[in-house]
Amino acid sequence: MRLILSEFRDDRYYAYYADFVEFLLSTGCRIGEAIALQWKHLNDDCSKIWIGENISRGGIRNATKTNRARQFKLTSKLQQLLLQRRPAQWTEDTLVFPARKGGTMDDHAFCNRAWLSVLAKTAIEYRCPYNCRHTFISHSLAKGLSPMLIAEITGHDPEVLFKHYAADIQGGLQLLELM
Repeated sequence: MRLILSEFRDDRYYAYYADFVEFLLSTGCRIGEAIALQWKHLNDDCSKIWIGENISRGGIRNATKTNRARQFKLTSKLQQLLLQRRPAQWTEDTLVFPARKGGTMDDHAFCNRAWLSVLAKTAIEYRCPYNCRHTFISHSLAKGLSPMLIAEITGHDPEVLFKHYAADIQGGLQLLELM
């Protein structure tokens, strides 16, 4: 995570996307949810966020994949990141992560240009940007965050979270000594 983020921050062409990548790694949001994020979805001090929309390919704004909105508090680090990037002149509908030239970011272009290029410099085996979501979930589980809470934050069904992630951390599922 740190290597990818550091490479984005230092990249001559793609440093513009570093905050976007940090947001993905730090929240577990789906890429389309992060692209759809507008300033009206954050409270005034950027300490709380509402995720309830998605932008799909073609720039179509709609509800999230599960049709369920969610709201949660952000870390102080993310809060500062967002406050620092908020433009002096913004409206509620202004995108938090616009494309470099304005308008809606194209996830396909981001993946095929910025992500691919930066990952190649790290010598990390290719993985799609959606893996930021998997990384967030796996790391949160490994650090002991409640699976139910993680499911709520990421908009996952708890059953899906257990099925796809719980067995992947620290060598798999293991019983604890109870007696």
